[in-house]
Amino acid sequence: MFAALAKRGDVDIIPELISAHRDQVSAPGIAGVFEPLRLQPPSFHYLVFDTRRPPFDDVRVRRAVSMLIDRTQIATEVGGNRLRPVAGPVWFGGPGDGPSAAPPPYDPAEGYQLLDAAGWRDTDRDTRRERHRQLLRIDMLMVDKEDPEVSAIVKSLRNAGFVVDE
Repeated sequence: MFAALAKRGDVDIIPELISAHRDQVSAPGIAGVFEPLRLQPPSFHYLVFDTRRPPFDDVRVRRAVSMLIDRTQIATEVGGNRLRPVAGPVWFGGPGDGPSAAPPPYDPAEGYQLLDAAGWRDTDRDTRRERHRQLLRIDMLMVDKEDPEVSAIVKSLRNAGFVVDE
């Protein structure tokens, strides 16, 4: 049924072909028009902070980090527009299936101001922020250091003056 509808141009997606119709993939009207798409279950990547210890015991630092990561750019460049920025595990069709909150805005200028207000500044112009002679350091435990999303986040943090230990 879907193959016939596809040949007429009445459908854009064929959810699945039963084995008896697999030869239809090369039929005129389908071949070259449709391409296989492997769908993956929804997932999301996230950062977890130890909010009991500096620097993440300060809400301004946590908020700054959220504003320093350009989720839209990551979705576009890393995910080829197959990714969507989310604010947490709740979105339509996601693990918490429901309306989602908007992701934090990408606003590095505001993020830098928040870090400055929390006392983390680049006083010696070496691009690393410090407070009371202590570097703004983050230790990251990562599942896959070669993940392009992780690399983009690490780059954003380093650009903001964090010393990132992987």
